[in-house]
Amino acid sequence: MYDDLASPRFRTSGPNLKIGSRPSLSLSLILHELATNAMKYGALSVADGIVELRWHVAGEDHDRFEMTWIEKGGPLVKPDVLRGTGTRLISAGLNGTTDTSVKIEYATAGLRCLLSCELESFQKEH
Repeated sequence: MYDDLASPRFRTSGPNLKIGSRPSLSLSLILHELATNAMKYGALSVADGIVELRWHVAGEDHDRFEMTWIEKGGPLVKPDVLRGTGTRLISAGLNGTTDTSVKIEYATAGLRCLLSCELESFQKEH
């Protein structure tokens, strides 16, 4: 229902990266929350909506992990008036990483979530 090989609704791009166990668990929970919200209220709640998920290594010294979740083609987005548990979970960032930054943008064209952290701690096994 939410993805079809003939017309994919998830578009992913990024290099293969090692992820430590603690950041991996946090990332899984964040992606689950974003997908659940997209199905209930966002791009995946309508037939033509899509989600783009991109990640890459960034920074002058190639020392940062950055990921962007972008929803397109969904209903108009209204800013989250109440900060629910899911929003707090996403905003907490990646457990086990250092210098984590999370930015959630309620753009009218679709929700965007930008996540960034220090690459070494993202890949470190704790």
